[in-house]
Amino acid sequence: MSPHAARLLGTRRRRLAAAGVAVVAAAGAALAATDPFASTGAPGSALDNAYPTSTATVTRQNLSSETEVSATLGYEGSYSVSLPTGTSAATMAADRTALQADRAKVAADTAALGRARATGRAQDAATILGALAAESADTTALSQANTQLATDERLGCPSSSAATVTTATGTGTGTGTGTGTGTGAGAGNAGSGAAGAAAHVRRVVPGASTVPTPLRPTVTTGSAAVSASESVSLSGSVDPNGSDTSYRFEYGVSAAYGGSTTVESAGSGATSVPVGATVTGLVPGTTYDFTLVATNAGGTATGAIQTFQIPTSSCTAEAVVVAADTEALAVASDSVAADRAGSGAAVAQDAQTLAGDESALRVAQSTFAADAEQAVNPGARVTALPTAGQVVRRGGAVYGLDGREVPLLYGSVTPYRALSEGVGDGADVAQLQRNLVALGFGRGLVPNGHFGPSTKAAVEAWQRSTGAPPTGIVALGDVVVEPGPIAVASVSAADGVAATPGLAILTATSTSLVVTIGLDASLQSDVKVGDPVTITLPDNSTTPGTVTSVGTVATVPSSSAGGGSSSPTITVLVAPTHLRATAGLDQAPVNVSITTATVSDVLVVPVDALLALADGGYALELISHGVHHLAAVSLGLFDDADGLVQVSGSGIAAGDRVVTPGT
Repeated sequence: MSPHAARLLGTRRRRLAAAGVAVVAAAGAALAATDPFASTGAPGSALDNAYPTSTATVTRQNLSSETEVSATLGYEGSYSVSLPTGTSAATMAADRTALQADRAKVAADTAALGRARATGRAQDAATILGALAAESADTTALSQANTQLATDERLGCPSSSAATVTTATGTGTGTGTGTGTGTGAGAGNAGSGAAGAAAHVRRVVPGASTVPTPLRPTVTTGSAAVSASESVSLSGSVDPNGSDTSYRFEYGVSAAYGGSTTVESAGSGATSVPVGATVTGLVPGTTYDFTLVATNAGGTATGAIQTFQIPTSSCTAEAVVVAADTEALAVASDSVAADRAGSGAAVAQDAQTLAGDESALRVAQSTFAADAEQAVNPGARVTALPTAGQVVRRGGAVYGLDGREVPLLYGSVTPYRALSEGVGDGADVAQLQRNLVALGFGRGLVPNGHFGPSTKAAVEAWQRSTGAPPTGIVALGDVVVEPGPIAVASVSAADGVAATPGLAILTATSTSLVVTIGLDASLQSDVKVGDPVTITLPDNSTTPGTVTSVGTVATVPSSSAGGGSSSPTITVLVAPTHLRATAGLDQAPVNVSITTATVSDVLVVPVDALLALADGGYALELISHGVHHLAAVSLGLFDDADGLVQVSGSGIAAGDRVVTPGT
């Protein structure tokens, strides 16, 4: 029985006791015709000369019992966005260098084995001495090349070696011979004026002081200074012509450019000022175009297109030299072995060397593939951040890295690997495909979880639309994945900060409001998904809702963890039906009325019609043909919201009149 019903019954019990009435022990006992319950006033106006009365009708209807609980209305879900950890761009570059070197060694081993198999039979002592001399010379050359490679690696692999090591050449006479040649060179150049070598870079900053007749800026594209194997400093000059002027460099491998440096200010002076920018992450051995672009109130001016070339790493060049010297030494050694013992031993030795180097190549290939699967966005700095309260939807930028947007995609699979053509099938690929289709890319693309040519083409088209290089690869950190739109709660990173692995960017919530209830665990079986509820808002207005989730694990509230007596609770989630009624509320306290039981087609009376009998149990005061009598009843379900109770007993039927307290 609810507390409200108990209070009503207690009032009625006190009323009977005050009247001094001898309560009947059996149902249906008729009262005397003189009506001992009647007051001295008008008939039926009072039971005990102290309380006014009224009457109600026994009805047959469906009845529900509701429980009202406290809850919280707020946004569902809490998300933290951070930069991922994985394989850095530097590690990937080292993997590529090692893989190239191992491939060169296997090629050299294969050639050496072919020559060994063609070597003749053992020759005389002079031939052996000649072969030994060639072997010695090639050993010296290999040692020099290895020393130079070690030096270049200590210096960070500059664009060219301090010296070029040329492999010595050795020749044996007779049917067994050994020769080896090797060269190494590293070179890089940067163009200046109209003769530079190439990367497309353009830079634009909006805004210029308003002047009566503003003039366009005067722009001169300068030179490109290559300072490292993957970095270049671009220069030029801008004359603002008296208006607030911004500039940027644009660069790329074609006239379409595709890359751009950060927009910066050239001031508002009337004389030419030098400007510059640094571009990193370029591809060794590649030629780029670049130009300088400046904008003010008078318009946009673009300088001449210049070019520059990123040289091949000196370590790569020296690795080729080492491979060539190794091959030469192997050939010379094969000649010695062949001249001493015939061709059989040399062939066996070269076959063994080839097998070992092929095994090393397989390891290098496996390492490269594993690292490539964990490759992360190579961005060096955070360059754009949202504001607290901002809502980001699918395709919108969550933040920026090196001037490029990192967009939001919808899904439940957290990115755990880089995705590219040939990667293993998986739910993460299907998730990417669904987002591409939703964003308008990959018409006809089937989200089957297989990354094939059609998925690659869709990724490239999407990347081009965002200004990113169309690589067809989605690395870790290229996107943020959340279940749906997010509302930014707080931003922890700062614009321009270094993009270190694990850097916390922001926290966010979903944009869906939900009511969270800590329901007494004893009521778990009374609530199910889909049940309707009534939500009472802080302003006492009500709005309907529906149960969307019923927890299965009971927990003890934190307030009782220290020894309190609070009962265990389960988490129940409710979705408001009318979102407009809850707009603007977050973490607001509300009350929720939950239907915990329902009965159909039962006899129902007002709760305050019940009389508590002195020896226990309850009765109703029935009126039949002007005669009042008590009828014992059994109680069923209570409806606190409407003040009704289910009753049953002999002699009670729908339509009977019962006495209730008056007003």
